[in-house]
Amino acid sequence: MDSQEEYKSIAPRGLVSSAANCLTGPRCSSCEGRNHTLIANVLQPTRSAEADGTDHAILPTIAILEASFRDLHETAHTVEAHRDRQKQYQLAMRNLSFAITSPDGSPNSARSAWMFAMYEMMVNLDAEDETWIVHLDGFLALLRSQGPTESVADTSILSHAVEFLERGNDVHLLPDQLTFDGPGTALLLMDIAKLRLKNLTSEMRKLNTPRKLDIQKLRTSLTQIHRDILLIPSMLPTSACDSNNPNLNEYRAIMIVTASLLSESGIFLESKQPYRATRECEKLSRTIQDAVDGIYADSAHHFPAKQSRDDNGKSSRPCGMTMTEALCMMWCCFAASVAWGIDAAQRQKIQAVLWRIGGEMRVPKAMSLATTKAYDRRYSDVVAGLTLVSVPVRADTGWSSTPVRRTGCH
Repeated sequence: MDSQEEYKSIAPRGLVSSAANCLTGPRCSSCEGRNHTLIANVLQPTRSAEADGTDHAILPTIAILEASFRDLHETAHTVEAHRDRQKQYQLAMRNLSFAITSPDGSPNSARSAWMFAMYEMMVNLDAEDETWIVHLDGFLALLRSQGPTESVADTSILSHAVEFLERGNDVHLLPDQLTFDGPGTALLLMDIAKLRLKNLTSEMRKLNTPRKLDIQKLRTSLTQIHRDILLIPSMLPTSACDSNNPNLNEYRAIMIVTASLLSESGIFLESKQPYRATRECEKLSRTIQDAVDGIYADSAHHFPAKQSRDDNGKSSRPCGMTMTEALCMMWCCFAASVAWGIDAAQRQKIQAVLWRIGGEMRVPKAMSLATTKAYDRRYSDVVAGLTLVSVPVRADTGWSSTPVRRTGCH
């Protein structure tokens, strides 16, 4: 094997080496002073001075992962540098495994699991490689056992959702069980919906030849999830319904997933033409189209058809958009691109936005998603991706857990 082939074999993923400035690239002058790096935007300072027990293993793990994130912005690496980073990465995984299985535990283990999931997701180019989803499952398991962690921004609501599903409660009982209302409850409903959809879509993929009974059970669960998330707009103040709010796009993406799955399962049970004539199909189609239009309109705001250029004539990154917001936009656009019933022209426009996210924000995963065929609707990836990236996005938006008076979305 020559040095070029060896380089390709140990590079994290093919497009990573060309994804310059993935996390820390320069921004326009009007954006100075904002928090733009993924690491700083999400992770709280490591309490190295207080490290003891398993933290002696987990804190070096976090340092290795932070270095791996920084490596993404390098345009070229030597073979030796890749070998060293891979060795360190494997060591980090062993350290995390030790910290998780240790009786003493570590408050930073959830942080490491989240970082592993985010890194693997960003560099993933193979839809069949679910390493990042495995890490996400580990992160959720740690939240289930440890509760909210201060080392990852705003996990309290997601932790509530995990606990809520463990108890198997009815979402209509939420107002009586929570100390927050309004946007906080809306976020909790979305997290509950995503976790339920994640479980449902994962089970669906295991069914090689689904029976009608299986699909009927699926539709029953989907119908309940769909009804639950329809409660969300009434819980939000008008300001939270701004078209540029990333959480609103997240809501639209969830609506696309549930409505698309309901439509596809309806066709499976009733055959294509009879189901298309039903009022339910017409209503679901309108829901999907409205959500797709909303996501595309917002993406056009950040990624206009006419690309802006920097002083050197190169495409500049969208002003005011952080990396975490770009990742949320990526998964929302992917949901829109594989939505049931949209035409080829719409799909191509949204895929063009995914290419822009991949190129201008330097996210390899977006380039991979842009090439996904219409028939390969991996809704399980959509809900897993939104679950992963929405944790940091919420720290900067108006959808907080602060109690507010309920007003409608107008």
